Amino acid sequence: MTGDADILALGLLDSAQIEVAWIAPCADPSAMAKVQIATRWNEHIIEARQQQRVLFNGPIARLLGAKQPSPGGPLRLEMTDSDYRSFFVTCVCDRPWFMAHAPEAIHQALGNSMLLTQGENVVLGVRSNSVASYRGYAHVFGGVLEPPVTGTAADSSFILDHLQRELLQEIGVSLQALNHPPKLIALVLDHQLHQPELVWWGELAAGIAEHDLAFEEHDQLLTLPLQTALTNGEATIPLTPVTRSAIALLQALRQATERK
Repeated sequence: MTGDADILALGLLDSAQIEVAWIAPCADPSAMAKVQIATRWNEHIIEARQQQRVLFNGPIARLLGAKQPSPGGPLRLEMTDSDYRSFFVTCVCDRPWFMAHAPEAIHQALGNSMLLTQGENVVLGVRSNSVASYRGYAHVFGGVLEPPVTGTAADSSFILDHLQRELLQEIGVSLQALNHPPKLIALVLDHQLHQPELVWWGELAAGIAEHDLAFEEHDQLLTLPLQTALTNGEATIPLTPVTRSAIALLQALRQATERK
């Protein structure tokens, strides 16, 4: 859709239209790849501490594939277990080395986030200097998807559970505080992070207070008119590729609805 992001699947979708197939973990990477991941991760940890940034490992969901026979139709996601360390090293920081020497070790994490609107405005968070990527950019709220507690999944309930935790942690908002159940706008691929991201849409029933913001991840709230967010909004604060794509798609969806 833009030079730095592609649309892999298109909504608007209800959560019931998303099927999840949990695949057994793939074969372990080679010994050489394991050493490279461990070495580079330790170097990134040291660098992050020196720059007073937050960087920690934990379980994540790795996207193996996404299938949507037709735009706006049911979406099947194939996932498996991974960890943030493998994603950060092989995808975000050192992808060229792994593409050349161990492409099988590259782990694509699946992002899971929500574009919030209130009336004719979009509400975003400006990322702080303590985060790993896109510092100073305005972004939708969310994070890297975590695996289901049970270790398997056949529906999207664990995806919404994760989304709820992220929203409560970052801005103190629950899914019950929305005017409608979350709608999936799209599955978007960020070329810089090499990360696919599920982007949902939620309409706020009430405003968000600045003091509810998690300041370890965000410096401030940013409210922009939906129709001009992609033109006037970036005059002062840049938007992440996923955020730009989500806003453009929501603009188009609303315009299509108004024409009916």
